[in-house]
Amino acid sequence: LNTVFDELFNTSLGDFTVENKVIDPSLQHIWSYDSRYTCAKASAYKGAPTASESWLISPVVDLAASANPTLTFDHVANKGEIDKMAEQNMLYIKAEGGEWTKMDITTYSPGNDWKAWTTSVQSLAAYKGKKIQFAFVYKTPKGSSGTWEVKNVVVK
Repeated sequence: LNTVFDELFNTSLGDFTVENKVIDPSLQHIWSYDSRYTCAKASAYKGAPTASESWLISPVVDLAASANPTLTFDHVANKGEIDKMAEQNMLYIKAEGGEWTKMDITTYSPGNDWKAWTTSVQSLAAYKGKKIQFAFVYKTPKGSSGTWEVKNVVVK
């Protein structure tokens, strides 16, 4: 399979954009580039967990040449509520000009350490031949804000 798009987050957030929908005034950002661990990192903790919603949005990716497109990424979550990971660390996708749709992330890390990076492979078959965008969405209620790190994002 040929790589159509990749962002490893080795040096920055690349061509991804951040859209904060809910951000506590005490925070400068939710998604940021972490140079120590070379990843995109989301956290809404500033002395205490704050309510948040922040989207890390990919550039437009053209799947016209992909017979069986997939999205693969490595991620790890820690310091949050393990049973709430699927509600607080999400993946959305849309065809160009379409509406955002939540995708179920295939695998999560255990959520209790920084070493358990997990690779998630998402089928994009429903978007074959289309131009898409996808977004890593970090959303936490007040009182619960773990950290979510993402890297090695590849569309084939």
